[in-house]
Amino acid sequence: MKEKDLKRILQEPFSFENWKKLLPLFFDKVEFLSKPHPFLDPDDRIAKGEQVGLIHLDDDKSLAIFDVEVTDKVDIPRNRKQLRDIAIKHIDQGILHGAIVFYHSPTQPDYRFSFIAKWSALDMETGELIKGETKPKRYTYLLGPNEACTTAAKRLLTLIPKKENHELNLKALQEVFSVEALNREFFKNYKEHYVKFWCYLAESPWREALIDAEKEEAEKQEKPIRDFVKKMLGRIVFLHFLQKKGWMGCPPDSHEWKNGEKRFMQVLFEEFNDKEHFYSRCLTRLFFETLNTKRPNDEFHLDGLAGKLNGSRVPYLNGGLFEVEKNKVTLNVDFPASLFQELLDFFEQYNFTIDENSPDDHEVGIDPEMLGHIFENLLEENKDKGAFYTPKEIVQFMCQESLIQYLYNHFGERKDINDFIRQHGVSEFLAYRDHAVRLNHLLDEIKVCDPAIGSGAFPIGMLQEIFEAKLYIYPYLKTNQPFDPAAVKKKIIQNSIYGVDIEKGAVDIARLRFWLALVVDEETPQPLPNLDYKIMQGNSLLEQYEGIDLSKTALMEAPTVKNVTLFEEPETEYGFSEENRKSIKQLVKDYFKEEDKDEKARIHKAIDRIVLDHIDKSLEGFENQLLIEIATFEKRYKDKTERLLESQKAQYDKKSKELKEIAKRQKQLKNKAQARQNLLKFEETDERPYFLWHLYFMDVFEPSSGSEGGFDVVIGNPPYMRIQGIRKSDNSLADELVKQYKAATGSFDLYVLFVERGMEILKQEGILNFIMPVKWVNSAFGKGLRKYVLEHKAAYKIISFEAYQVFNASTYTGLQWFKKNSENLHYLVDP
Repeated sequence: MKEKDLKRILQEPFSFENWKKLLPLFFDKVEFLSKPHPFLDPDDRIAKGEQVGLIHLDDDKSLAIFDVEVTDKVDIPRNRKQLRDIAIKHIDQGILHGAIVFYHSPTQPDYRFSFIAKWSALDMETGELIKGETKPKRYTYLLGPNEACTTAAKRLLTLIPKKENHELNLKALQEVFSVEALNREFFKNYKEHYVKFWCYLAESPWREALIDAEKEEAEKQEKPIRDFVKKMLGRIVFLHFLQKKGWMGCPPDSHEWKNGEKRFMQVLFEEFNDKEHFYSRCLTRLFFETLNTKRPNDEFHLDGLAGKLNGSRVPYLNGGLFEVEKNKVTLNVDFPASLFQELLDFFEQYNFTIDENSPDDHEVGIDPEMLGHIFENLLEENKDKGAFYTPKEIVQFMCQESLIQYLYNHFGERKDINDFIRQHGVSEFLAYRDHAVRLNHLLDEIKVCDPAIGSGAFPIGMLQEIFEAKLYIYPYLKTNQPFDPAAVKKKIIQNSIYGVDIEKGAVDIARLRFWLALVVDEETPQPLPNLDYKIMQGNSLLEQYEGIDLSKTALMEAPTVKNVTLFEEPETEYGFSEENRKSIKQLVKDYFKEEDKDEKARIHKAIDRIVLDHIDKSLEGFENQLLIEIATFEKRYKDKTERLLESQKAQYDKKSKELKEIAKRQKQLKNKAQARQNLLKFEETDERPYFLWHLYFMDVFEPSSGSEGGFDVVIGNPPYMRIQGIRKSDNSLADELVKQYKAATGSFDLYVLFVERGMEILKQEGILNFIMPVKWVNSAFGKGLRKYVLEHKAAYKIISFEAYQVFNASTYTGLQWFKKNSENLHYLVDP
């Protein structure tokens, strides 16, 4: 059978008669039951559930074939979780090695083709690899008239024997449904397209206006070009998720967000008459004048666009993803039409599934997590920066463990808290309304931060775990308010999730994943929240600028008077006024939900102005102090030399301490003047070489409830990079880190500084959970961190994987927890 023929069959509505012909092509030993055996009791989700056959594999293992007809209570494309619950409840206990399951409905065109199998796993409690079979893992394809079905057709054809000794076993079948194999294939091709786009720009007439000419190395000069292309492709990928929702190109004669064009981006390119200017005259209008602009009836109009899309409905999204770049040259760039044609043809081969896969349930398609993989791998310098992508199973375990530890602080170490977070079982204790309300309130109050957010894996994981906990405790709150998934997620993001990364590209992708997390639960398009002050760019390790402390001491305390000489009036040290503190907190709060484009710009500018003015005044204060000190040394020099002869004065000048100090301060004065000048550049870019923790996240460090400030959970995968690597690119930064951090001893690794920073921003009862190398516990460079941990009694628990390498890197990692004033250290090692 040819791929196109199989694809055509898979794109038809569900027919078991079709599959009775297909399955024997893929499996040599298929047994169809003459009389189907009912195995599911009908309920409001299940109309009929039958075992219809059995597949015998070459490794003496068997798969059941199940046919499940669902009711209209289940939206097959969207409600994957409901289908998973059906499988858990009715299938898991009855299968020996696995099952092939069809989920379908006579009223829905698309259906699911799922494979359920047992798998081996890493036991996070002991760090050991569990041998043999454990809980089932589910993989699913979405098939039918609305799906591409290309990947499914390609993969299923590999099951057809090509040689006489072809053996079909459980492992081979798992590869057909492997999300990892799909990810590898998708990324390989995606990267090829990405390289073509940015290489074209690097040699185009727009190059000089796009590059960072101040950088000496060509690769660093071209980084803005690569970042622009990453963001452009990220926007196009995002729209492929939205068109999958059916929200793009909806009919103008209806106010419902249904029946949109499922090939919106492909049709847009096909019907636009000036393909050589597709970016500058089509995509820029779509991005910045449509998706980011409110319009009557949400209509989309574009000169040069023929066909049904012109005048169709496209949602207003807000949220920052479609904000115009500050470098306006990006509005005018263009690419050869062939690059977009090839890109869109490539995307059309894949199923875009908008819901993030869980470790136990994978839809074989491109999900939002894939954007994280793309980012982590596209950064050419990422491995040099010590950034590695953390496997989903480990992310889930760390997030669950951190949430459990947080709840233990309030309920005590109860087993039912552990069971509730891991299995969502509600004990009699938690079912009691007062306890359920308290638990729900604690979930509302938790503050979580990843100080090296990367593409957002850990904050997204925490969002999912908090959301699941709120979902399962909700029935016991006994409230009449309906559970609104999108509203609940939005509230969690606004109140609980924070993240920082030095790489702007990482921040862009992380924000995009949060927006998709909201979109998946929306019935109709809603303006997305603005995440500019939730997921932020900056250097997590430096809360200072040009040697000026901008941390809690500098920002939060009242202004003080410096000691100065008798020659000048006392100089006031610039602090952050109470008025400005209140302004920042309110402006950041308002900005999150503001939908009006002009008002958003005004609020953003107001926040920037307050921050930059504060820094400028601090610099000015330093300049004034330096001028005072220069005047002091000049006065001393004058007093000592005014009666000397010229020859004596020349001799004195050679050894004069005053002249040396004057020269030193004049150089500092020049540097401060240049630093003030550089502040003007920050108004033209969103990138900062510092991060003001106590300013931007003021709601965390100055809680309105009056409770202790700081984060309840600091979690993540900090970068692994030795100080030698930092010195190669920025020696002054390396010196500043050594000066600022107690853990910076010997040839230290960057992750030890993130532990110290994480402890500093943590609440007294908070938990810090990193996956990072364990080498610090016995290496020379780890002396500083060991001393810091000892002083704060911070060591709590380590799960070392030792021989098992989590990352494809020459480093051995472990899961490590730190708590202030911890009484115990639990050290678990894989033997």
